[in-house]
Amino acid sequence: MADRMINEHNVTTTDALGEDLTGPHELIVLDRRVASAVLFDGAWRLRPEHDRLWADLEDGPTIRIVFDLADGRHVGYTGWDEESVRWVACRVDDQHVVDDLADIPVFGSSLAVLLEAAMDFGGDVSSLRTEALADLEFEPQAALVFPADPE
Repeated sequence: MADRMINEHNVTTTDALGEDLTGPHELIVLDRRVASAVLFDGAWRLRPEHDRLWADLEDGPTIRIVFDLADGRHVGYTGWDEESVRWVACRVDDQHVVDDLADIPVFGSSLAVLLEAAMDFGGDVSSLRTEALADLEFEPQAALVFPADPE
């Protein structure tokens, strides 16, 4: 996934092996190679790891924002462990998700699959939608924990 992104898009590479990276394993693997990226002529922007914010939902889980989309939405993940990770797209204002849970599409659990589809279809990942965030059961936010480095 990182190789294709580096070869096809405007990417700032990094050697982040010594940093304390957090998040789902696939994201950590990407972060070890890519510091930031502009994809699809600016339609997607990978935020640097230090620039990713947590966005709160009033009646739902916290979402870690990883990508900014040109249409004003953001792509990020939610989940309380590696098995529960789900990638979603939502609108955020001042670190609060402004979309209703029923309007937040879930694109599955794999960042690699999400990015492959995005690269295959010019950033359009609508075909990956599996459900809405409202359809998921989630744990209390206190349980949202990822290992710093899953080596």
